Amino acid sequence: MKLGIIGLPQSGKTTLFNALTGGSKPVGQVAAGGRFEVTQAVVTVPDERVDKLSAMYKPKKTIHTQVNYADIAGLEEGAGKSGFSGPLLNQLALMDGFIHVVRAFENASAPHAAGSVNAARTT
Repeated sequence: MKLGIIGLPQSGKTTLFNALTGGSKPVGQVAAGGRFEVTQAVVTVPDERVDKLSAMYKPKKTIHTQVNYADIAGLEEGAGKSGFSGPLLNQLALMDGFIHVVRAFENASAPHAAGSVNAARTT
C-alpha cells in the first residue's frame, strides 16, 4: 500500500513521516522555488497472526505486509487553483491513499500560511 503524506508547509508532515518510518529526515525545511520533493520509505507491518500461521504451516517464505510512506513536500495553500505540476500529479496518482496533516499549533518561528491556526482567535 502506498500512502502519501500531504499538508501545508511546516504542518508536521516530515515529523509524522519520521515517526512512522523510524527515519531521521531533517524537519522544518521548505522546498525552494516552488519545487516539490518526495521522500519514500517502506515499513514492514509486524503481525503476530502471520507469525503464528507461519509457525503452524511452515511455508518456505513468510511475507509481512508492507506500507510505502511518501513525504510529499512542496504543496502550498491555493496550489490546486493554479494547477499542479506534471511531476507532482504523477506522484499523487501513484498513491493508494493520503494522510492529510492539519496544523493545529502556534509557533512564532514557523508562521502559519494563513497567519494563524484559528483566524477567529485573537491571542
